[in-house]
Parts: sequence; structure tokens; C-alpha cells
Amino acid sequence: MTIAGVDKAATKRLVLSSVVTRTAGGLVAWLTVIYSLSLVSLALGQGIWDHSATIALVAIPLWIFLVHEREDGGGWWVNLNAVLLAAAIITAGFWFSKAYVDQSWDGTAYHQEAILQMVDGWSDFPDKLPASVPYRNQIDTYPKAAWVISASIYSATSSLEGAKLLHVVLFACAFLFLFGALLQTSQVSSGGALLIAATAALNPVVIYQSLSFYVDGQLSSLLTALVGLVLLMLAGVRRNQLLLLAALIVLMINTKQTGVVYAGILTMALLALVYFNQREWFRRTMFAAVIGGLLGLGVFGYTPYVTNTINHGNPVYPILGRADVDFESGHRPPDFNEMNGVNRLVRSTFSEPTVPKDAPSVLRIPFTMTRDNYISRFWGADIRLGGWGVLFSGALTLSLLGFLLLFFVPRKPRTVGLALLGAVAVSVLVNPEAWWARFAPQWYLVALIPGALLLFGTKLPVRAFGLAIVLVLLVNSSLVGYTYYPFNKELTAKHHDYLKLIVDLNLPITVYFGAFPSNRIRLQEAGITYQAVESASQLGCEQPHTIFTHEGLFCVYGER
Repeated sequence: MTIAGVDKAATKRLVLSSVVTRTAGGLVAWLTVIYSLSLVSLALGQGIWDHSATIALVAIPLWIFLVHEREDGGGWWVNLNAVLLAAAIITAGFWFSKAYVDQSWDGTAYHQEAILQMVDGWSDFPDKLPASVPYRNQIDTYPKAAWVISASIYSATSSLEGAKLLHVVLFACAFLFLFGALLQTSQVSSGGALLIAATAALNPVVIYQSLSFYVDGQLSSLLTALVGLVLLMLAGVRRNQLLLLAALIVLMINTKQTGVVYAGILTMALLALVYFNQREWFRRTMFAAVIGGLLGLGVFGYTPYVTNTINHGNPVYPILGRADVDFESGHRPPDFNEMNGVNRLVRSTFSEPTVPKDAPSVLRIPFTMTRDNYISRFWGADIRLGGWGVLFSGALTLSLLGFLLLFFVPRKPRTVGLALLGAVAVSVLVNPEAWWARFAPQWYLVALIPGALLLFGTKLPVRAFGLAIVLVLLVNSSLVGYTYYPFNKELTAKHHDYLKLIVDLNLPITVYFGAFPSNRIRLQEAGITYQAVESASQLGCEQPHTIFTHEGLFCVYGER
């Protein structure tokens, strides 16, 4: 290729990088404005404003056109493409999410309940939920960013399922930030950048929670987006990136309580890298990180972090302190109680994928799998043992071998990659319950980062070995989706069939929701007249009919 050809190819990469990173920044701006507007309305005791999510859409073009200065490699049409891409992601994500009904345990137990309470006017500034609301303690004491944003989307669109769009938007941010960052280096091909970014974003936990209101996959996407932003900043810190850094920290802290620790560890790695690579930006980067942390904990996170401190003497109650969740007796596999956190993590990584909480761990040889015994278990939102996918243990084994080849990777990408790998690994190891995949979804990145680094290698065999690792992880995620999406499509179809059957009866029903009263919204949206009872014995018929996935029972009016 001629020098002119090389320059032209490099320019195209930079233009594409500008489009995708500005799109990701616009999406983060949209979520941040939704969150801010909704918190104001909640603080004023007005519940969720109906059009917060719609009004906040203005943040996307404002961010893309006004915040970014004109840069080499593109002009207004780059910004226009970024706006159109953001619009396409939101539109496609909404219709995709709307097509599936969340029937997960926690999703319908308290995540969905919290969203409905907010849309119905509840505000925890300063009101607590009535004692009659199931899972009140979780709703009162857990971070609320995902609930607030989802409630705003639901309020604007009148589609509860469409509010799961948040998963798609955060997945897109993770992919686009990382893809854009990798495009800015000439040491990996465009195809390699695409492959690495897609594999990183397609974390199995992200996939098998994407049709639910669980938040662990969302936290995983935010963490991956932060990794991408770190790489972007190391290519040249810009002021708008400092705003994005603060915004991502706020969102991580208020998505899940473990986000406080994960954001803190990754931010410290970022500060160390900036100090040694762009020292002139160190103070401003540290200032942005501190502001993000203070806003996340004290302003956006007033509830739960400040209120938990006031009411329970602990900002991260119930994770620390008098917790309602007893892992030892209620959630760990029976053989895990005598192990330390690291041993549990290793055991889970190399165990058969398992859903039931009382199932003992069963070790298996990496790369051994069958559809019935292993692959088919990834149908729900909460895989306990081996929850990073059926091929993950094999990919991790290859990555450990790959360390021997890192000598053939140029010094700068090797140093940055190992620093990020160390930060991600530490964020996992400090969590004593990291064996449960959704509590440490970033463990998946520990297998990916060495493989991605090898794609920067100076020798073809080294790059080939790195490619093998990344492809194994990509197939691993594909197998998770292969089970998860068809199963939930079938589950959604059965759900609609049940509701249609009740609608066709044209009679009122008596229903027992069990611990999942948020399922009332399904009956209300279908126009079904119902009376809820507090126990199955009050239904009034000898053989109640099953409705919904968990505990739901009903009797038709007059049935005996």
C-alpha cells in the first residue's frame, strides 16, 4: 500500500472512531439527563415526570454537536451520523426489549415493583414504602439509577417491557467506547478492534440478563464502557472525556452497591496510567473522578447511601452490617461454606453451570460440554456456578498460557493492558462472593484481556493464539444467546397465550400473586378485571390455574 493509501485508511479509522465514540457519549449524556430530571421530580414529590426520557433526547445532539470541537477526520456529517446511530440504537433497542416479557425472579419480585412504585408517584424523598410492599427493604436500601431511568422510559412510552431498553443502551456504550478506542491505535487491525470490542461487550451476564430488569449486566456494561473510556483518555485526554468519566462513575455507583468498589478500583488504575503517560492531565482527571464519586454518593446517591448511613449506620447496608441476605445458609452451594472467596471463585469457574442454589459444585474438564447438560442451562437471568459460559474455563486456561507470549507484545499496549487486567482482577478478588457470576461479571474480562493483548503481537503465531482466545470467548457468548433468547421467546409466547385465554373468558378472576405482586401490571395492561388475595387458600376454587412463571395462581369468577 502506498503512503497515500495508508494515510487514507488511517483517516477512515479516525473518522469511524469519532462517530462511534460520540454516539456512546451522546447515549451516556441521555441517560445522565434522564436520571437528573427524574431525581428532581422525585425530590419535589411529583413522582416521575411523564416526558423526562423524551425531553432528555435533546441531550444527544447537544452533546455531539456542541460539546465536541471540530476535529480532524470529519465535520458536521460525522456528528450527524453519530446522532443517527444513537437514534437507531434507541429505536431498535426499544422494540427488541418490548418483544420479550421479563419473568425472572428478582426482575419481577422487586426490580419491577420499584419501577411501578415510582411511576405511580412514590418518592423516597423522604417517604419509605408501606410495610405491605414485598421486598420493601431491598427497594428502600438499594441503589436506584436503573429503576429511575427505566421508570422514566416506561412513563414516556407506556411500555414496561420497552423500559428494558437500558440494557441495550449500556451494551452499545460498552461496545462503542471500546471499539472507538481501539480504532485509534494502528497496532491492531480494524477487524481486530471490532472483534475485541464485540467480545468484551457480549459478556454472558449481559446476555442472559438483557430481557430482565436485573442490574448486574448493566453494571458489567458500565464497567466495560469505563475500560473503553480509559483507553480513549490514554490516547489523548480531552475535557469532554472528563465529563463522561464523572457520569460513568455516578451511574456505576448508583446501579449496584458493588459499583462503588468496582468504579473506585478502575478509577485508581486510570489515575496511575494518566500520571505516568499524561501527567499534565493528572490533576484534572483526579478532580473529575472525585467529583463523580462525591456526586454519585452524596447527591445522585443520597438515597440509598446517605439514607442508609442515617438509618442503618452503614452506607452500603445490607451488603455490610446486619444483612438480610445470608449467603452461608441460603445461597452458597453446600460445599462452598468452608472455602475462602478465592477458592470459591476458582471452583465455580471450573464447575458445571448450575442454577439451583442447593446444588453442589461438580468440576468438569475445560471445553467439555453437551447441549442438554451444560448449554441448555443458560435460559435464565441468574446462573450461579459457572455463570460465565460453558467455554469460559477453557478460554481462561488458554489466557494463562498466553502470558508466556506477552513478551512479543509491544511495551506500551502490554503495560496498559496488564494494568487494566490487574485492576479488573483485584475488583473481582475483593468480592468474597465473586463465585456467583452476576456478582462479578468482569471476571470474564480477565480471560479476554490477555487474548486481546496478543492481537497486538509482533509475531503471526502470537496473534493467531490471541485470536483463538478471543474467538473461543465469542463462541462462548454465542452459545449463551443460543439458549437464552429462544427459551425466553417461547416463555413470552406462553405468557401471551395465558392472558389471551383469560381475556376471551370475559370474566373477572381472583388471583394470588405470591411474592410477585408487580405482575399485576400484566393483567392491567391486558384489561383483565381481577381481585388479588393474600394467600392461595383464599382463591375460592379447588384447582387453581397457573399464571406467570413464579407462584401465580388464579380462579375464574364462579369457579368451584
